[in-house]
Amino acid sequence: MNEDQIIVAAWDLVSDDKERSVEGYKILKEAGGSSTAILLQTAHQWDELQQARWLGIYAGGSPTDFLAHAINDPRAIDALADGLHDPECHFRSFAAFALAEIDDPRVAGLLAEAIRDEEPEVRQNAIYGLQRQGDERSFVLVTAAMNDADERVCSAAARAMRWIGGVDSTQVLILALSDPAERVAASAAGSLGVLAITEAVDSLIEALHSERGNLAKAAADALGNIGDSHAVTPLIDILKTTDNLYVRSSAARALIKLAPEQAIEPLIAMLRCSDHLKRNLAAGSLGTLRDSRAADSLVKFLSDDDPGVARSAAFALASIGDQRAIDPLLALLQIEPRMQPIKIGINPDVYRDEDMNRHIRNAAAKALGKLGDTWAIEPLATTLGDASVARTAASSLAQLGDERGVRYLLNVLRSGDKQQVCSVVQALGESKSPNAVMPLMELLTSEATSSSMRSYVLSALARIGTQKAVEAVESVMILGDESAIDAAAELAKLGHDSGFAYLGSELKSGNEKQRTRVVMKLHFISHPHAVDLLVLALRDRSSVVRLYAVRALGKIGDKSSIESLEALLNGKNRQIRVAASTSIRRLKIRCARE
Repeated sequence: MNEDQIIVAAWDLVSDDKERSVEGYKILKEAGGSSTAILLQTAHQWDELQQARWLGIYAGGSPTDFLAHAINDPRAIDALADGLHDPECHFRSFAAFALAEIDDPRVAGLLAEAIRDEEPEVRQNAIYGLQRQGDERSFVLVTAAMNDADERVCSAAARAMRWIGGVDSTQVLILALSDPAERVAASAAGSLGVLAITEAVDSLIEALHSERGNLAKAAADALGNIGDSHAVTPLIDILKTTDNLYVRSSAARALIKLAPEQAIEPLIAMLRCSDHLKRNLAAGSLGTLRDSRAADSLVKFLSDDDPGVARSAAFALASIGDQRAIDPLLALLQIEPRMQPIKIGINPDVYRDEDMNRHIRNAAAKALGKLGDTWAIEPLATTLGDASVARTAASSLAQLGDERGVRYLLNVLRSGDKQQVCSVVQALGESKSPNAVMPLMELLTSEATSSSMRSYVLSALARIGTQKAVEAVESVMILGDESAIDAAAELAKLGHDSGFAYLGSELKSGNEKQRTRVVMKLHFISHPHAVDLLVLALRDRSSVVRLYAVRALGKIGDKSSIESLEALLNGKNRQIRVAASTSIRRLKIRCARE
């Protein structure tokens, strides 16, 4: 039987009952690109298309799993182009969405046609596709879509501006802040914040006082992202006056970014509120500030009637590092479970018992680990058998840095309880104890160890960082299995040259998926070698890899990458140009603050 016959037979299975459909779909996935083209050409009826998408999930993929092969199949774009003219709206919408995944110069023209479709759903997906294309034509079409008759389309266009608009879209987005549709105005505020447009600060301050909650919240978030000091006083005013908790929360976050010293007094005053949600927000925000002036007020709220407030106060005191919290926290760790029936699903007669105090015990356990008092070792060890707090207790025992705590963790590791072992493995990595290396290596080489557990063990060994531990991780990298990139990333986080060397080799010779994964791992590694590899990724042949690298460099915040990012400002891909411009602005703002 040749390939085409296999595909036809598999499609017959897909059209049959559920169990056989899954088998047929798996065959189609294995058959590759041509099978995808047949799927796309055959599934012109919505029920068949829906079935194919559902089968993608059922067989272990995503709703667009079968498109992974279509990207490299020349027939796929023709099938999707035909789909844009299908009488069924849902198929036209899906075709527009799918075209965004294909890197072909014809796509922009097809999406330009789809953005004029009579159905808003199709126009929305066309905007998504144009956003992915990121060229000059996309910018013009998306800007025009800001005036669409449907507010969902306008909102989608405002969101897309953060990827393809840049400074060119400043006036369009500022004007959209006064759009009568709240979702459009909020999307515009969000884009101005992501793009860090300083010219929009005055307009965003005005939007901050809007009675439309979503707009005011988005404006507060945007002002925090932009980082202009003119927003400090308006944010304090909003923090004191608004009754909208979401707006207040965003204002607090923005104020903490812009002027942490000026945020202390308003937040301490908020702790005295009768509204438990506001007290909770205030306690959490004070913990972020880590200012000892708040300690006295927070200690009083460890016994708050609301469990959420008590938990936030515990976390805050741990962040501040005030030793006066130790005795109250030890008492909270031993608090009895308070069971309360919680409804499950929509059936009014089905309930389960939920321990409402488990959050408080977890908060106390975490706080005790941060405070670093070894008196907490025995109390924390007694909670390792409590599934609701075991992970937090194990982590705290590791943070205390005492070998007595490590011995308790190793005893659990040898017990073999699967749920506890996972928590303990992660905690042993945090402990960095050499005594944990051999037990972890035994677990790594055991045939009974699952692939997910192997990743946890590799991470733990890398964090411990002794010569034996590093050699064990490097042995996995040499094998090149699916855990190799994870293993290399863990070593790289700790500055090991072997980790960076492996990530660099994958960045040069791996397939697109592997290269993208490497860049995403580097996103979280603040090290000069990580910056060097990301700069190298800026020249990758894949626009997806380049885009992730641009964003990662903006996030890491190393000013040495500015020159490399500036070289992208004249590139062909508008989306990458906008991302580069945004990253450069963020880096320069950070440099100015330093």
